[in-house]
Amino acid sequence: MVPAFGFGVGDFVAVATLVWKLSQALSETSEDSKLYRECQLEFQNMQHLQQQMRDGTQSLNLQLQAGTEQLKLHIDNVVQDPWDQKPIRFQDATGRRYPVPLEVCGTFEGFTDFLQHAFKDSPILNAVQQQSIWLFTPVLGQPKNWILITAEDWQLSVCPGMQLGMSVFAGRRVTNGPVSDLLSEIPEDDAVKLQTPLPLWASSSFFEDARFRPR
Repeated sequence: MVPAFGFGVGDFVAVATLVWKLSQALSETSEDSKLYRECQLEFQNMQHLQQQMRDGTQSLNLQLQAGTEQLKLHIDNVVQDPWDQKPIRFQDATGRRYPVPLEVCGTFEGFTDFLQHAFKDSPILNAVQQQSIWLFTPVLGQPKNWILITAEDWQLSVCPGMQLGMSVFAGRRVTNGPVSDLLSEIPEDDAVKLQTPLPLWASSSFFEDARFRPR
């Protein structure tokens, strides 16, 4: 007898036989099934490795992008820092060295305000407030010759990128006024005494080897 939907008994037997053969091929005791599972596992491992490679490549691209942006920013900062805006290279009376922006030290009053802030917790603050300090810069091409800088000639002396040293006054003091009032009364270099060594960028490390003069 043939069913109304067009399949005969033989067709059902053939399909059943095919299903049985497939189940046998994929049974746990079948060698083909073991090989299939091994291939499937290897394929899954390859997929996992491929995903790791994609993740690693994406992470590397992000790092390269971030590094490139930082490099561009650094280059932009260098380009935007022209020679006429370079900060002063300053060594204070305690030996600390740091750059001071020109905006801060454009005037002598601005620079002394900066010093008072820098020494707000230091015993040197009193000397700074009384201007009992030496400020000096080496003569270009003559590292053992130093120019003493006063409030009156500050703006004539300050220039971009200059080297500036500082020491607390320890010489023969004959007035109670600021150092700028005393400079005209210093006839010899030996009146200039430094309580701290000269800055490390000086060729002469000790003040005995240096010669000081007003501007």
